[in-house]
Amino acid sequence: MSTQEEHSLHEMEATPLLHAEHHKGASGKYIKSIIYGGLDGIGSVFVTVASLAGAAQNFVFILILGIAKLIAGAISMGVGDYLSTQAEVQYAAGERAREEWECAHYLDGEKEEMVELYVAKGLKENTAKRIVEILSKDRKVFVDIMMIEELGIMPDDEYQIPWKHGAVNFTSFMIFGLIPLLAYMAYLAVIKLFAVSANEEHITFYICLLYTSPSPRDRQKS
Repeated sequence: MSTQEEHSLHEMEATPLLHAEHHKGASGKYIKSIIYGGLDGIGSVFVTVASLAGAAQNFVFILILGIAKLIAGAISMGVGDYLSTQAEVQYAAGERAREEWECAHYLDGEKEEMVELYVAKGLKENTAKRIVEILSKDRKVFVDIMMIEELGIMPDDEYQIPWKHGAVNFTSFMIFGLIPLLAYMAYLAVIKLFAVSANEEHITFYICLLYTSPSPRDRQKS
């Protein structure tokens, strides 16, 4: 082992953390639920409202079906996100239990697997063995690293709260799904107020949709 590699390993063992980094982990883990719920909400409700409006259906009929689609879609997306997150949590917990059992009954074999992984990433074998030996001194840390390196499972995956993901998805669907409905109501109000001709109605609808949708600045703030 070279002097530089030896020095780096000693730094890993002895050097204290020099500064603390601050990340938006609490809010960032719900970004996927917000995006999926919002995109599905605004897209599916817009198609429903636009198709019924194009068929010249009654305003009340369109509004009722739009609200029904909004509620049903939000429930579907929320429950789907809840179930999928619950499945991820159960899978991660099961894999952790398996890795912990293997560490307790076949630690040398697990160490060899980790050494092979690090060598495949480009580390020298002696360096990889030294790193694995350091990590294996803490069983929980070693299991966390194995789950990441071998299975691609982050330790936080098993601590997700399924009902929160479902609630965030449901709420996102409802909020963004309201945009096409509000745009359609604004569109009807403008037509009646300014007596817009039939040839200009479709342009008016898209203008109303534009002004009732969130601006990029508003999305950044949220």
